Amino acid sequence: MWLMKTLLTSRCINQRGAGQSINDKDFSSLTVEQYGWNLGVFNHSTPFTSHFIYVYDCYKQYVGLISISQEDFNTTKISTSLSIHMCVAKLGKILKKMSNKKALSQTEETELAPLIINYVKQTMTFRQWVSQSELNQRMHFLINIYGSKDDKKGEVVLRPLISNPDALILTPTEVIELNTQVIKADRMRHPEWFR
Repeated sequence: MWLMKTLLTSRCINQRGAGQSINDKDFSSLTVEQYGWNLGVFNHSTPFTSHFIYVYDCYKQYVGLISISQEDFNTTKISTSLSIHMCVAKLGKILKKMSNKKALSQTEETELAPLIINYVKQTMTFRQWVSQSELNQRMHFLINIYGSKDDKKGEVVLRPLISNPDALILTPTEVIELNTQVIKADRMRHPEWFR
């Protein structure tokens, strides 16, 4: 981890010129770019202190990355008034909008992180991960968007899974490859998820 920070710092200094320091945003930008993402999808301190949520819509071939700081994730309580089914409905609508490359409203942007946290923390996948993870381990949570191919129907099934990569961040290609394997198995076991 230290070596990567040194290499990126060196690269940034070479790009900026000697004597100019690198800030967290520049460092984060260079780091996420190295893994095939852009800073527009990364908005928390550094990649070393964030959980990553990867979103994949198999119908639209959309791959997205959402970062949530570990501190924000850990301190946000589950809203007891929001069931897992309500989370899926609300979050699914926002994620489908993102996969259609439509701009989110201010309300949707504000609701996104709390909805994700509520959804993730209510899944059995997360509970299993917590029971096996190390203290302060960064999470790589993947959400597959299933459901109706027709966006007008609004039917969404969210399929959670967790990866424990050795790398700091999964690349978009790795997200697609991992999800492709899961989708094949899900199509055989749960054809009703793919309408």
